[in-house]
Amino acid sequence: MDELVYPNESQLVPHRGLPRDVLKPLQARVKAEGLWAAHLPAGAGGLGMGNVTLGLVNEQLGRSPIAPRVFGTSAPDTGNTEILWLAGTPEQKRTYLEPLVADEVRSCIAMTEPEVSGSDPTQIRSTAVQDGDAWVINVTSGSSPTQQRGVRDRLRHHRSDGSAAPSSQHVHRPNRHAWLSARA
Repeated sequence: MDELVYPNESQLVPHRGLPRDVLKPLQARVKAEGLWAAHLPAGAGGLGMGNVTLGLVNEQLGRSPIAPRVFGTSAPDTGNTEILWLAGTPEQKRTYLEPLVADEVRSCIAMTEPEVSGSDPTQIRSTAVQDGDAWVINVTSGSSPTQQRGVRDRLRHHRSDGSAAPSSQHVHRPNRHAWLSARA
């Protein structure tokens, strides 16, 4: 932290992060030191230490606004990479997980809609309806910070209701995750 992170905080561009020519050499050094993506299994490109270790590591990394990105532990990428590692198909892992772990792309989660609270996923009104071999995503949402940064390849993580409103007994059962490649 003293050698790599704190001295580079002055390079931070508000709402954009570190310039790529500053970030990539720092990440390469972290990877060379074997400190990249503590939360992910080694088979996914991480250290294999799990979330308890990630919490402990983040006690230190949380002292700097740039450290989580430098060490491959920034949200929402940590959670999204874990979901892909645990539940992704081989194609999804190749298409989304590998570039995420390599920090070639960023991910985002869209849970905010104009008329409902984004902090309660049971209130989201977006739907995903299967139409033959494709899915039609019906969503009204503002742009996410990732979209605002103009990232070319992005992932969106949406909730799907299926065809019926959830019952009070199974309010979380209709949740689905869809990984969509979005181009700017």
